[in-house]
Amino acid sequence: MDADSRTRREAAAAAESSGADANVDEAQVAVEDEDERWLREAEEIQLKAAGRLRQPGAGAGAEDPEAAEDRQGSAPTNAKEASNSDASDFVILSEEDLRVAFREAQAAYDAIDKSDKPGGDPGLQDDISKCIKFLDMCSDAVRRMQMLSANERLADMDPSSIPFLFTNYYAGKLELKLTPQDPTGAARLRAVNAGTALLESFLEIAKTAGALDEMDKTSLAAHQHLEDLLHQDGEGNGRGGTGSALPPQMARELKMERFRRGREAKKRLEEINARLENAKGDLDAVADLGREKLEAALDCAVKDALDELDSATKEKEILQHMARMNLQFTPDSTPIPPPAPGKGITITRIDQDMINTRETIRSQVFRPSWRQPTMTIEEFAEIEMREAIEREKREKENREANPEVLNLKQVHEQGLEDDVEVYDKATEKDRNWDDWKDDNPKGRGVTKRF
Repeated sequence: MDADSRTRREAAAAAESSGADANVDEAQVAVEDEDERWLREAEEIQLKAAGRLRQPGAGAGAEDPEAAEDRQGSAPTNAKEASNSDASDFVILSEEDLRVAFREAQAAYDAIDKSDKPGGDPGLQDDISKCIKFLDMCSDAVRRMQMLSANERLADMDPSSIPFLFTNYYAGKLELKLTPQDPTGAARLRAVNAGTALLESFLEIAKTAGALDEMDKTSLAAHQHLEDLLHQDGEGNGRGGTGSALPPQMARELKMERFRRGREAKKRLEEINARLENAKGDLDAVADLGREKLEAALDCAVKDALDELDSATKEKEILQHMARMNLQFTPDSTPIPPPAPGKGITITRIDQDMINTRETIRSQVFRPSWRQPTMTIEEFAEIEMREAIEREKREKENREANPEVLNLKQVHEQGLEDDVEVYDKATEKDRNWDDWKDDNPKGRGVTKRF
């Protein structure tokens, strides 16, 4: 539409500069023809999207153009009507249409996310499918209108374009909520694959925009490596079945740290919402807080997407295993080979070795089952006394060679304040102890407290 407007302005400017009335009339006629052509094309696009216009040469069953025009008025004309019906009945032709459509898609997502219905409810599943189609339409429009730049950082983005970063996040979350009725698990596996692909796309876009910190990048790289392993061997057998491409301890620490930072991001988002409520009259403050709110919400979405990918990867392993097990029991599958034949019946021959074994077992029948002592109590007491005397002697020699350094309290208790050497050593010992306590505050070693 912008190119057509420029064409009309250039044609009018050329006609005015020439000063020829005939040229002006021709330019105006051209502009009117261009407007009519554009309106016809827009109507055809809407009719095609609604499935009410047949292509030329469709045969005798082609639809009458007058009937198509009569039904055109029944097609949804805004995003709200489209979200309540089928997404294919609405066509996004402008940036304003896209913003309205995305707001309606967000509202539908929030309603699904906060719904109290069970996950397998048919009505809820139908709403999820419709919302996914509507979000796919918004995602196509975002790419077509180039609302997001591939090399634009989050700090440089227009605040009105930041919400479009969430499109794949919403769609991926909804894909993972789908619970198709398929006993084989194949349909659920397709939904999980689609959801993980959308969440990975969202994280890659956020990474390009600079919205991921180093810990999030590490988690994303670990997930991508795990996905590669799953594609290589089907169930991740190459990694030992740990459920993670990272060592278990490192994966646990990453998840705990991500949970802590996600909780902090949610708390920051709540604080920003409270500040927005108090700053309704200040337009500049509202604009700044609105941007902060979007960035905090994006940070929360990144942490949530990484958690969803962890859970989806584990579920994907189970579904892939189910698919292989189901494949083994299908009629077209290769039959399981029979077990190898055994050695047959063997004859037991009584030889000298068996006789010796029998005599050994017989001799142990009336023997206690526990181990018998190897010495008397008197012998054991004598050994213990000898070792205690030697131990006491060694301790005495160590004390004489390395006399114990007293602290100030012990110096005062024993009345050795006048001994300068003893007092200085006690003072140095207490100072070292105070320095150690300053460097190691109380509770520093408690690692299980969250």
